[in-house]
Amino acid sequence: MAKSDQLKAKMAAQRKISLEEKYETDLQNPILKEGMKELLAFLCELRMKPSWYHGTSYKCHYKKAVVVYISVHNDKCSIQVATVSAADNSCRNDVSAFVRMLDDEMKVEFVSHFKLCRHYAERGYSCAPFCNVEVDGVVYPNVDKKTKIYNITNPTAEQFRWIKKFIIARRKFIDEQKI
Repeated sequence: MAKSDQLKAKMAAQRKISLEEKYETDLQNPILKEGMKELLAFLCELRMKPSWYHGTSYKCHYKKAVVVYISVHNDKCSIQVATVSAADNSCRNDVSAFVRMLDDEMKVEFVSHFKLCRHYAERGYSCAPFCNVEVDGVVYPNVDKKTKIYNITNPTAEQFRWIKKFIIARRKFIDEQKI
């Protein structure tokens, strides 16, 4: 078998690894392992089984809309809860619509994870696609569009609780927007 065929076979086999197997083998940190175990049980309760997305990433859907992306690799875990997506035609560029439905505590947590363009203050322009996000009358300019997700790498036990809250909020947003 040629090396390219071996590589393709190896990659195909890796794709078939379930997220449960992946986190059990890749994560050594007990907090991450326990948090992932609880998160997967939570997703199972919601009938949102993670499916392979690409590489070391998985995703979960609700009513055909992506709710959460999960990536596990080399003792690192990244979880991204979508707030809006390209499929949300009515408000795909309006993170503010999602934020308006959050309670005050969740708004503070969401805003604490905004990624602002670091060059805007120096240069007066943004080097990446950006948008303005309004939270309780305050407009946050030049928020990186990637902020449209609640993104946490190597979450703590507390952050795993926030992730669950944002998953529930995302599902509620999908229901209210009839996505």
